[in-house]
Amino acid sequence: MELLRIFVQKAPLARQPFLVKANGGYLEQDWHKGYNIACIDNWFAKSLIERVQMIFVVSMYIPRHVNNQERTSAWLGHIPFAYDLVARLKPDTYLELGTHNGGSYFSVCDSVQKHNLATKCFAVDTWQGDEHAGHYDESVYAFVKHYNDSNFNAFSTLLRMLFEEAVDHFEDGSIALIHIDGFHSYEAVLNDYQTWKPKMKSDGIMLFHDTTEEQPGFGVNQFWDELTREYPDQCFNFRHSHGLGVFSLDQSRPISEVLGYAPGRESDFRRVYEKRGKTLHRVVRRRYLHRVLQWAPRFVTALKVRAAG
Repeated sequence: MELLRIFVQKAPLARQPFLVKANGGYLEQDWHKGYNIACIDNWFAKSLIERVQMIFVVSMYIPRHVNNQERTSAWLGHIPFAYDLVARLKPDTYLELGTHNGGSYFSVCDSVQKHNLATKCFAVDTWQGDEHAGHYDESVYAFVKHYNDSNFNAFSTLLRMLFEEAVDHFEDGSIALIHIDGFHSYEAVLNDYQTWKPKMKSDGIMLFHDTTEEQPGFGVNQFWDELTREYPDQCFNFRHSHGLGVFSLDQSRPISEVLGYAPGRESDFRRVYEKRGKTLHRVVRRRYLHRVLQWAPRFVTALKVRAAG
């Protein structure tokens, strides 16, 4: 099988090699060696545009902690944006309210680590679930704690408590970036906003998940509509993956300047991350399917042995 070594510019002053196989049809990663390994059908027969698109997929950030089996994440489509946002803002403090199995939180931690930031990260959750997220057993917290301790212990802290119990752990005006993803009723998200806004820096950013979700009992969309009417120049909303609202408390400049897109190009900016989110969904699904195909022969053999015995 032919191998093509490609150097992709992922970040300023950082070149990283990627091995691309010339056939195969699936995408997988070798995390131990630090390479992304993609198997692509008929590489040398592809057009230049197709090759560039493939290199983009190979070079994109792909979270290790999310898969299509035990640890799915409703936040998967927003992970590319969150990863880039942290690299852009370089916040000194990141707080997440409602972490579940770490889909969004560990992606932020990956960005902090990759870009050598001095960010301190905090995750607040009871790790027991609720009516909207569903209730789950102790294995979820066990995974999150083990993964955090093994990878991010130097700058990440898990606070296993209710949101209101965590408030006193943070000084007013101390948080640069917060992600609110707790109980999704209108009253709950409004209370979270009012409770934690005083803890934010004057130029801080607040993220709200499920801004386009319209299931019974969900009220984040109503809250977001009200916030957008009050602060039209400080709000931006992604509509894919249940919606993600971005609210900047900085009244001295518009949200376009904060996020780095030209005024009037909101749709283009939104489209870029919607496409990247869809690409990540496909990559994670293919990674899972490839692993299933790898294990299928062993599983069949084990069944046959068991049946024969």
